[in-house]
Amino acid sequence: MSEFHVTVVRLGPVVKHPNADRLEITNVHGGYPCITAKGDFQAGDLAVYIPVDSVVPADDSRFAFLDGHNRIKARKLRGIFSMGLLIKPDAGMAEGDDISAALRITAYEPPESGAPSAGKPKHGSTSNATAPDPHIAPVYDLEGWRRYNPGRVFNPGERVNVTEKLHGENARFAWHAGRFHVGSHRTWKRGACTAWWTVVLGVALRVARFVRWYGWTRRIVGAIPPSVDCQWWRTARKYGLPEKLRAYPELVFFGEILGGMEGMRYGHTADDRGLAMFDIFDPRTGRFLDRAYFLHITSELELPVVPVLYNGSIEEVNPAMAEGPSMYPGAAHIREGFVVKPWIERSCHIGRVALKLAGEGYLLRK
Repeated sequence: MSEFHVTVVRLGPVVKHPNADRLEITNVHGGYPCITAKGDFQAGDLAVYIPVDSVVPADDSRFAFLDGHNRIKARKLRGIFSMGLLIKPDAGMAEGDDISAALRITAYEPPESGAPSAGKPKHGSTSNATAPDPHIAPVYDLEGWRRYNPGRVFNPGERVNVTEKLHGENARFAWHAGRFHVGSHRTWKRGACTAWWTVVLGVALRVARFVRWYGWTRRIVGAIPPSVDCQWWRTARKYGLPEKLRAYPELVFFGEILGGMEGMRYGHTADDRGLAMFDIFDPRTGRFLDRAYFLHITSELELPVVPVLYNGSIEEVNPAMAEGPSMYPGAAHIREGFVVKPWIERSCHIGRVALKLAGEGYLLRK
């Protein structure tokens, strides 16, 4: 599942902005407030809704008014929260069409900490040719609470689990085909090389910095595969995952690596990351584990998990749970939001029943 869609929508009521005579407000999908210039749209019009964290093409004249700020962000305009951008649809576009490809609009992907510069691959940050098949280890994403009516996704009285959505870097870990694999959100990482000669060459390179032939030595060493390492592998080793997860081969463990995001480090540092697990996927059944089984495994393996905000009936879940301080031990900042899932995993018309909501405080943070 993926929350990212750029769709043609039919607008509902368009009302005057309470604090600005030249602005109006409408709600897209019933949950995304969007502020527009007065007179641009009327109730019943078709419009292209471009959600928060979309990246629009810089060379499209329709977005020239953004003045190069091509990532769409949530913001407050005259005291009212606005999420996304509305533009006029092209001829031939119909209600419900996803036209992200036609308009060359993509989802914003935050750069991985320590990612290489363009054109300069960095060992440990590229794909592993022996990584699991993508169907075995899916890219993790969830649909948005604001986009879908929770009353049409969850059953009345259904028991749900609400956990804090942490602002870190997505990670996945799995023993597959007799080998331990480590990956970020979309990329599998090469494993660390510990051959004795890489250690010797690493020491030689540091010594060479103090002599004239450093550049020559660097060229020689640069042609030899160096020791491969990255934060995903370092974190996996810190928490003993290569040893612990061996007990559950083929299961894919999903977690959030913490400490790399400026302003929201959860008590960790860029050099000493934290980890919190939030899901386990079984490729043999094609489904995520029920909450009770997830808790059983993570407790048995002594793995940290994301904070729980609420357990109980879906009727008691409300957007206010996305606001407030983080419940993660050691954090001294706001929470990103929440994720709500049923206690017993199931699917419906949107796919997996699971919704996420980012808080206004998080979206408007500086």
